[in-house]
Amino acid sequence: MKAVVLVAIAICCAGCQPKARITVCVVDDEGKAVEKAEVAVLGFNREEIGYTDGQGKFTATVRNAKGSVDLVVDKNGYYSIHRHIHAFTGGLTNGRWLPWNPEVELQMRRKGKPVPMIEKEMRDVEVPVNDQPVGFDLELGDWVAPYGHGKISDFIFLTRCSVTNEQDFASRLLLTFSNSQDGLIIKRIPYRNSYGLLLPAMAPETGYSNRWEFILNAHLNHASGFRETESNSSEDDNFYVRVRTKVAADGRIQSAMYGKIHRGILHGPIRRSGKVSVTFDYYLNPDGTRNTESISDRRRIGEMP
Repeated sequence: MKAVVLVAIAICCAGCQPKARITVCVVDDEGKAVEKAEVAVLGFNREEIGYTDGQGKFTATVRNAKGSVDLVVDKNGYYSIHRHIHAFTGGLTNGRWLPWNPEVELQMRRKGKPVPMIEKEMRDVEVPVNDQPVGFDLELGDWVAPYGHGKISDFIFLTRCSVTNEQDFASRLLLTFSNSQDGLIIKRIPYRNSYGLLLPAMAPETGYSNRWEFILNAHLNHASGFRETESNSSEDDNFYVRVRTKVAADGRIQSAMYGKIHRGILHGPIRRSGKVSVTFDYYLNPDGTRNTESISDRRRIGEMP
């Protein structure tokens, strides 16, 4: 009988998983608490579901073998958070993932009034020439003359490239703008997270930078046999865009076009041509407002035909 009991205890303990506790704090675009949002905390083959309280908070405890949880948030009138990964960085102690019960703030984007936007996917598009500035027209989606039919240099690219072989190469992409008040604002969001609306709908009024330099260097580490890469851009990068900015005598913005870029501005050398390719997906609002909530954002969640 004693042997049977010991075996049963061993089986039970083998099936035990460490615990994780987390408090999810849900806020809206203005940082105000969102009450009665449905929150799901997904551990390893376990989940706990509940609703936020008057302070926008929900606390869950789950059995979790992997050291991270997926958070899902939903509420009518808001874009859902389909997946937000939270990792417990303090390690495992006494069967608990640490830190114990961290408070994680998640911002839900309120559904507003989406607008039709100019949308373009630039995927591995060759910049026409190295070491010379080349304009790109966002409205027409083309290079300016003499390399295309574009009329206004919203983006100005300057590229440089050197390629020794597939393991050793370097490229540089300098992005500038036609107007001093044009530019980008970067918002970094881990690309493995999934949001119904990635950035808040209204682009900021200030804070745009008009000079961006992106680098990519690679070389073969002969000791390890692996290629090592250095880059200052990634798919975590998202941007607000402002172009065609006109400024009044008192310094106020008279007019501009606003938009957004998802999943980075990426580039790399093209070995066969010695030029540089660029990849970026952008949305541009032609109505002159700061609204960057696209009809496509709503269409993706099945709310518009």
